[in-house]
Amino acid sequence: MTSLEIEFSCYINCSSNVDDDIVIDLAQAMPKLEILQLGRHPCRAVRGVTFKGLIALALHCPQLSKLRVHFQANRLAEATSITEPPSTPDPTAVIPQTNCALTDLQVGETPISESSVLAVGLTLLQIFPKILNIEYISPQWGSVAEMVKLSKRIGGHIHHASKSHLPLPP
Repeated sequence: MTSLEIEFSCYINCSSNVDDDIVIDLAQAMPKLEILQLGRHPCRAVRGVTFKGLIALALHCPQLSKLRVHFQANRLAEATSITEPPSTPDPTAVIPQTNCALTDLQVGETPISESSVLAVGLTLLQIFPKILNIEYISPQWGSVAEMVKLSKRIGGHIHHASKSHLPLPP
């Protein structure tokens, strides 16, 4: 199965009840997913998938290109605040860079604090390095979307410059 789209309104049965366990099970059961949309645009509920579930999707579903789930954005920011590497290898404590094909993320009204914008944007780029479009309603997500676009432009310039014939330092 390459597409799972279940649309229902948050006013009747909020999809924020979908948690990491459900998303991890889906990712493991459907590794060929290209589109995962659970519910309509996410509401302001502060529940749903955490970075653990997003990482599982990125790792198990490398062809995933479009995603719409409730997720806890501020928990992404918390994931980057770990100041020391974990003493034991815990895949949920370190955010791995993946090669997931995700280009479109629909966040709707997912709550995000202004102070978390940079950390959330960088964490999303680490998990989903090919992300291009973030569809949002909340204005704070506009800052995340702009940061992602700026990062892509900078990356494009660096890639282009590295292909030109620049002298290498001795």
